[in-house]
Amino acid sequence: MNKKYISLLCVSLLFIFIFLTGCSSTLRSSSNSSNWEVVGTSLFDNLSASAINVDLATITGNVPCVFYQTTINATTRTAIVKKFNGTNWIVMESIANAWDPNIASDTDGNPAIAYLQANTGSQAVVKHYNSTTATWDSLGGATLVNAKQPILAYDKNDNLYVAYVDGSNYITVKKYLSSSNAWTTVGSAGFAGPVSDMKVQFKVADNGTLYVLYNKDNGDSTSSLYCVRYVP
Repeated sequence: MNKKYISLLCVSLLFIFIFLTGCSSTLRSSSNSSNWEVVGTSLFDNLSASAINVDLATITGNVPCVFYQTTINATTRTAIVKKFNGTNWIVMESIANAWDPNIASDTDGNPAIAYLQANTGSQAVVKHYNSTTATWDSLGGATLVNAKQPILAYDKNDNLYVAYVDGSNYITVKKYLSSSNAWTTVGSAGFAGPVSDMKVQFKVADNGTLYVLYNKDNGDSTSSLYCVRYVP
C-alpha cells in the first residue's frame, strides 16, 4: 500500500468521523454551546405532519413543560402538553381540534393552558392542572366565545388573566375570578385593534400593570406596532 493511498484513506476516515459526530447532536460543536445540552430527545418527529405554535413554561420542580400543536392539514390539528420527567418527554394532555396553544405557570409552578377549540365555533378554553387529581380543570366554563389567539399571564399574586383577539380582530383582556369560576373583562371589551397577522403579546408586570403588544392593521396594506397598558 503506497503512501498516497494511505493519506487518502486517512483523510476519508477523518471526514467520516467529523460527519458522524456532527450529526449526533442538534447543538453546534463550539465553545459557545459547551454548556448547552439537549433535554431528552425530540418531542415530535413525523414526516407527514409538523409541530407549530410551540409554547414553553417551567412548572413545579423546575421542570420544562411544552404545549404545541400538530398539523397534518389545514383542518386536522391536535394540541399536546408534554413535560420532561428527567429522562423522557411524557404526555400530560392531548386535545383534538385545538388551535393556538398557550401555557403559563403560577408562582408555585402549577401550569394553566389556553387554546382555541375549533369545533365549537371559535371558543377559547382555559384549564388549570390539578396536581392532586392529575387532571385539567376547566376555568370559567364556555364563556370565552369568538376568542382567537388566547394568551395567559399570571400576576405576582397568582391572579390569572387571558388576552385574546375577538371575531372582529379587536383585543379583549379578562381576569379569572376563582370565587365565582367566571371571567370578568378588564377595562372594556375590544379596546384595541384591528389586529394584523402578528400574534399578540401579553405580560403582567410586578406592580400589576398589564401590557399588550400588537400590530394594528391600518387598512392600507400597512401596519403599526403599538404597546398599550392597563394600570389597576
